[in-house]
Amino acid sequence: YDRLTNGHTGKYLAEKLVECLTGYGIEKKVLAVTVDNADNNTTMLKEMHTLVKELRGPMARVRCF
Repeated sequence: YDRLTNGHTGKYLAEKLVECLTGYGIEKKVLAVTVDNADNNTTMLKEMHTLVKELRGPMARVRCF
């Protein structure tokens, strides 16, 4: 998969992550996503749910510590 070439907005990260998950055929099998507290991660999870309804959006967030 390609490197990230644009700014790390939540929408862009969601598109690229869903692209990667889809490439492996696991986009509907993700239980949780571990991310830090950056605001763009909340946006990313919401956008991922928009792109793949089976992804639970912010409910799938596991914060790193």
